[in-house]
Amino acid sequence: MKRITVLFPLLLAFACDDNDSDGCVKKILKENEMVRYTGQELGCSTHLKLYEFKNEQYFLFNNHCTDALYLPFDCDNTSICLEPESEACKNFEQAEYKGIVGITKS
Repeated sequence: MKRITVLFPLLLAFACDDNDSDGCVKKILKENEMVRYTGQELGCSTHLKLYEFKNEQYFLFNNHCTDALYLPFDCDNTSICLEPESEACKNFEQAEYKGIVGITKS
């Protein structure tokens, strides 16, 4: 019985692990026809950077070969800095860079 008592909270934690944070990344990757970044050579591929602030996730496209200006967006795929004074844009400015999470399909 002790084993079940110890294992149940662990199973519950893993079951919820795919909830919001990873679910948001998967959603954004799918909507933008990208694949998860696993260390592939970036070259001139557009890639997706992840930022977090107060449990909110923000994304920013990047491409080392273009001079395109990309605006950050949220988990709803909505640009957040169209109005630089918006709360979401101010949050993005304080967000911590977490790394590259996606890359365009080859």
